[in-house]
Amino acid sequence: MKQRNFTVTVLVAATALLMNPYHAEASVPPYLELPESKITSELKPVRKQLIFKGSRIPAGVICFSPGNIGDEIGSIVTVKKKFRIEEFAFKVVSCIMPGCSVRLNVYHAEKGDKKTGKAGELVAVPIDIDIPVNEKPAKFSIDTDILLEPGDYYISMALTGCSEEAAKAWEKARSEKRTDDAFEMARLDFPIFLKSSFAKDCDSEDLTNVMSNLGLTVSGTEYR
Repeated sequence: MKQRNFTVTVLVAATALLMNPYHAEASVPPYLELPESKITSELKPVRKQLIFKGSRIPAGVICFSPGNIGDEIGSIVTVKKKFRIEEFAFKVVSCIMPGCSVRLNVYHAEKGDKKTGKAGELVAVPIDIDIPVNEKPAKFSIDTDILLEPGDYYISMALTGCSEEAAKAWEKARSEKRTDDAFEMARLDFPIFLKSSFAKDCDSEDLTNVMSNLGLTVSGTEYR
């Protein structure tokens, strides 16, 4: 497995970030519809948050660069009762990576010990989101409809792309060992949260424990 190179930056002076709402419209085909026979009057629907952010580290950010394309960060969660995911939400501190796109994935998962695991098959069609260039904070809220049966799942966000020009400029600066220039040339910054999470490479099913999270929350309805 390739070496992890997520960049965590803590700014010396904390700046108050006022979040500008940005609603992402995601066109997702219907899938895993819950049959009518499965939802009866005996099942009580309860609104619930399935994944929480964790504790915010003030003025800190998780930075993704073109070199992180394909990398994922997410959480392993155990679903004990039928759960319908209805909303994903996250915030971006800034994006100076033209053509930036991310993907929300929901996998079946196998738990290992507290520091390992494996991602299995995808539960549903991934949700692709374009992140516009913006030096100001932005909030994303994505409506969806994904049914989870009881079991273990890995729910993650992956960096999936940037413009060809941005990738070439970043690679040129990196190859010339202009690390600072490469870092400032194309990056996507998320707020950093202290929470035990798991990272995954695009070419591997192995999950590796990391102690930070980018603040992806998942909410919906639990049927009891």
